[in-house]
Amino acid sequence: MILADSSVCHAGIGWVRIREFAYAQAIQISDRLNMEKSDSRVGVFSFSNRVEEVLGFTNGADLPEQLYSVKTDQKNPLLGDNTDFDVMTEEIKNVFDSSSQASHRYVILITNGVGTKAKNNDGRTYYSESEIRELSNQLKDQEIRVIPVSINDPCAPEHEDAPDRNCPKTDLLQIWSFNEGFSNAQLPFSIRNPATSRIISDEILTHLDEDMANGCGNPPKPGPRPAPQCQLADITILVDGSDSISRDQWNTQTLRAVTDWMEGYWEASAETQITVKQFSDEIRTMYGPATKVSLRHF
Repeated sequence: MILADSSVCHAGIGWVRIREFAYAQAIQISDRLNMEKSDSRVGVFSFSNRVEEVLGFTNGADLPEQLYSVKTDQKNPLLGDNTDFDVMTEEIKNVFDSSSQASHRYVILITNGVGTKAKNNDGRTYYSESEIRELSNQLKDQEIRVIPVSINDPCAPEHEDAPDRNCPKTDLLQIWSFNEGFSNAQLPFSIRNPATSRIISDEILTHLDEDMANGCGNPPKPGPRPAPQCQLADITILVDGSDSISRDQWNTQTLRAVTDWMEGYWEASAETQITVKQFSDEIRTMYGPATKVSLRHF
């Protein structure tokens, strides 16, 4: 289950990014679990003060075409209103009770972790850490495994409580997670990281395999997963290096994104040749063309 926060604070480009990530995550996980030919299923939902089904649990040969609708405003519009985690938790339980017989159930929860209850005389009230923990335990008790994904990157400490910044609450997002010891990533994940959808899919597969090895529950439905048939490719990544990109953005966002893309391509095929070029008023080669080698000097 991919569940996206569709409250009013994510209107505009924020909701476009969330939909794009939900689609990318659904495609990634359907490929990795071979859902076109297995019993595993994926569903996409959105929530605010209610939960809406965007695409019910499904699989099969036409899954990629069905998933594309997740990106469209007609099928997946912004719900608006507040982020109600009580309603969300109850509906997650209801959805799995009514439509899932799977032995392994996951919720990829896309939110900044800031939940607000219905208005009272003093305005909106926010969920406390203890309230989030109680709701999270309800899902853990039913063996529903939540993987939180933040919508925005963490803010500087001085901006964390600024209402106009829409900063993720890392401590609250951690509480939702069924597994605080993910092997290859630091929680919470972020939709701003291009590698997040791949990492989450890998972690789910790792967890399924560990459950099998420990004799916990039934074997995962897909069974043996054949390696994908990869084609060699030559790839050039062209990066805007103009003055419109600040040095901080370049060091903390651009280079990280490019490195994640390169690692992702090489994970599929280590023989892929990659070139990275930077452009502004001229074009400069930053890397390659080369196959997978050390990135220390990139």
